[in-house]
Amino acid sequence: MIIKDKSLKYNIAKKLYHLSVKIDNSNNSNFETNGEKKFIKNLFDDLKNKDSLILIDVGGNIGDYTQMLFENAIKLNGTFQIHVFEPTKYCYSMLSKRFRDKRVYLNNTACSNIDRSAKIYYDSVGSGLASMHNRNLKAIGNELKIKETIKTQRLDDYIKKCNICHIDFIKVDVEGHEKAVFEGMGDFLNPDFVDYVQFEYGGANLDSMTSLMNLYELFEFKGFVLAKIMPKGLQVRNYEPFLENFEYSNYVAISKKVIKV
Repeated sequence: MIIKDKSLKYNIAKKLYHLSVKIDNSNNSNFETNGEKKFIKNLFDDLKNKDSLILIDVGGNIGDYTQMLFENAIKLNGTFQIHVFEPTKYCYSMLSKRFRDKRVYLNNTACSNIDRSAKIYYDSVGSGLASMHNRNLKAIGNELKIKETIKTQRLDDYIKKCNICHIDFIKVDVEGHEKAVFEGMGDFLNPDFVDYVQFEYGGANLDSMTSLMNLYELFEFKGFVLAKIMPKGLQVRNYEPFLENFEYSNYVAISKKVIKV
């Protein structure tokens, strides 16, 4: 048997693949250019006439996304609440120093489909890679070598405890644990109760063994429409196998009652 080194065709195919990923707005974490900033602007334009808002940030890290939600919400005339979940001690301490406003509710827990003690893994304190899955990052020369014991809780219990009647927007960025978070919402994950759900898809889904198809099926069964965040706006998409590339990207599940064509 003759084993050949990587061929010219292989290298061309690899370059074309990376080009297609770039064209499809994947692996672009720049908030200014990947469409996230535009999406948030458009979101708050849609929400501006509401008397009150409930916003939820699951995976708060050190608070950059929460800060953006706060800055947009405070410009509106109505009242608002932002509920933030961050399980790691360091990031939670940073959030506590950063947000003193009583309209920001900080929770030092992770969200999941069960209440329990669990482990979270990260490469350095404050890392955006912190995950409840001990990810294999050898391909990029990294290792989640630090672990911390945390608490998890179901969101449906929290929603009941806080007497939340409607969620206008929820962002979930938990490095592969998204599906468990959504399962923990129980019957509250429905398009009559939640207007917009932003979630991340990418390499962490390999480690959690959660496919994009799994997430599509979950949301479409509930009655949501799925869209990908693109630089010029949301692009509604049906699931296709070629989307299953585990490249970083952001999707939004949208209630049909708020969709504008």
